[in-house]
Amino acid sequence: MTGPIYIEDAEPGDMLEVRYFEMKPRHNYGSNLQANWGHLYKEFDETERVTIYKLDPNAMTASALYAYDVEGVYTTPGRITHCPTCDRSEALPGITIPARPHLGTAGVAPAVNEPVSTIPPGLHGGNIDNWRIGAGAKMYYPVQVKGGLFSIGDPHVSQGDGEISGTAIESSLDVLFQIILRKDFSFPSPLLETPDYWIVHGFGEDLDAAMKGASLDMMHLLTEHQGLSRHDSYSLMSVASDFGVTQVVDGTQGIHCRIERRIFPEKGTFTDPE
Repeated sequence: MTGPIYIEDAEPGDMLEVRYFEMKPRHNYGSNLQANWGHLYKEFDETERVTIYKLDPNAMTASALYAYDVEGVYTTPGRITHCPTCDRSEALPGITIPARPHLGTAGVAPAVNEPVSTIPPGLHGGNIDNWRIGAGAKMYYPVQVKGGLFSIGDPHVSQGDGEISGTAIESSLDVLFQIILRKDFSFPSPLLETPDYWIVHGFGEDLDAAMKGASLDMMHLLTEHQGLSRHDSYSLMSVASDFGVTQVVDGTQGIHCRIERRIFPEKGTFTDPE
């Protein structure tokens, strides 16, 4: 993790607008761990599978170099597996995937008086694991404590929605971003703006709860920021928004809902602060 960053004059009720400009891999490789917290881990024996991916920075693609097994379950973060002596196996021959550098974790400090794990996401942001939080995106985070205390971490080269094995392609990134304090609007949860979409995030102990949270927050966006009635918002959500599973492996599960910005004439963005 990098942070926390103290933002002067930030108070609970404000929003942090974080503009992500660049996310460049620092290395030409990354790793994926079939972790014991993965969604299908019980379908396998007690052996961790590690797949090493090579990144082509020119084509911005990744492909598997090899994989190897580690006996036992992954219980100690940062465990060294001594792969120079491991039995390497071929993995995913002939398959190439798009690289989508992004931050798995970013957010403000939650308003609690005790240590908080970085693993589950929440209304403060944190480990959302949405691969769309990459270069060119803006995220809006509701400030919960004085100064905001914004932090980032968990960089990924690529990940699919769900992050089903427990991890993405994990690798270091150099990230260039700007933080803007916004006192002119509010939103109840982390809100993502991409060049084409608004995306809201819902969280819960199961996917039903996360789905309801994402639905209510998309309705909030449509009523409070686009001027629609609740009935019109509900209809529009059903015919024009797309819901997806962000992740199912971080304890608190995540659903995201996206809607195209272009369908709102002259209302596709928040006014930039003066």
